[in-house]
Amino acid sequence: MNSMKTFTIEITGKTQSDVELALQEAAKIIEQGCHAGHNSNDDGSFNVESEGEYDETPKERLEYLRGQLRAECISYLELVELQDLAEYIEAGDVELLEPAGVPEEGGNDGQ
Repeated sequence: MNSMKTFTIEITGKTQSDVELALQEAAKIIEQGCHAGHNSNDDGSFNVESEGEYDETPKERLEYLRGQLRAECISYLELVELQDLAEYIEAGDVELLEPAGVPEEGGNDGQ
């Protein structure tokens, strides 16, 4: 089964230049790998939303989420997704295990 990712972009602006600038900023959100974003000022605004999934393996998706973490633009939904994919994270990969909420092995149990 092929998955499909759909983006919805809403843009407002006082002038055509404002709309073009907002569209460029919305495109940057998607280029950075983010699934949603918004911004506004006195001259215009944009809102980006998405639904659906890309056709990826769990390992490919984990690498994408790693990039989101490094870029500091991971969403709450993506953190939940990371938790759901925890079983696919390699032991010792603290960069993904920690935000996935997986406890460290051999913890001190509060002692």
